[in-house]
Amino acid sequence: MPPRKKRAKKSLPEDPDQPLDYVAHIRERSGRQFENVVRRKNVNYDVEQNVREIRALLKINAEIFDRCMSSASSYSDGKSARFARYGFDVVKVRQQNEKTQFITEHEHSEQTFDMKLLSELPAGIDNIFVPKNRDAPFDGFVDYDAFFQDAVMLHDDVLGPFLAKLKIHLESIQVCLGKIETWLKEPNSNIEFLETTFGKKLKMPTADDFNKECKKFHILKSCNESGTFVKTFEIAKKNDQTKLEKFLEFMAS
Repeated sequence: MPPRKKRAKKSLPEDPDQPLDYVAHIRERSGRQFENVVRRKNVNYDVEQNVREIRALLKINAEIFDRCMSSASSYSDGKSARFARYGFDVVKVRQQNEKTQFITEHEHSEQTFDMKLLSELPAGIDNIFVPKNRDAPFDGFVDYDAFFQDAVMLHDDVLGPFLAKLKIHLESIQVCLGKIETWLKEPNSNIEFLETTFGKKLKMPTADDFNKECKKFHILKSCNESGTFVKTFEIAKKNDQTKLEKFLEFMAS
């Protein structure tokens, strides 16, 4: 069997000698590189539409960022941040003076979220400009408004795929911030459920409430029924909300 012939390596085209031809060649090559990076079906390279959508994303992301960071207790070099929230997380059923009481207590919880998306550019657009960072105290995060303003100076051959990649990244940032805000807003949903279920107006606890000596609790309902009812319902969970409502119906029957 005759030996296989080795395929000759394709030689890369030489850069044009003429200055304007060279500029056009580099722009075309850069455009192809960006298109290879943005490997997603139905990606829109329309500059006008992407500029419009990116400006909207930047505005919304900035608003969510400001709301979230007002509750940040610590953040480290833009990699992660720890957030604090205050509210009512559980309803407890207890026996007190031969009565069954439904109570809820002030709760303070903290959670750390990954925020690298806000401090690191994705591959493909991370080697065009040196990004500016936001002003202190959030100087660990990229200033995407300034980055976008620098980007629009690119030639259209490169700008189209560049903006497509940037828009995808900003959409991911919006999802990241949305998860943080959803967690921070959870106490609002909890307090609405409590007020609707027990017909009792409650005040959202704050950090000042935890500086006091004793942990406060609210009696939501007292029943004359006595027994050995000792239960805890995590009211952020829909399943526990349903169980609590059914238990209240049982106590009322």
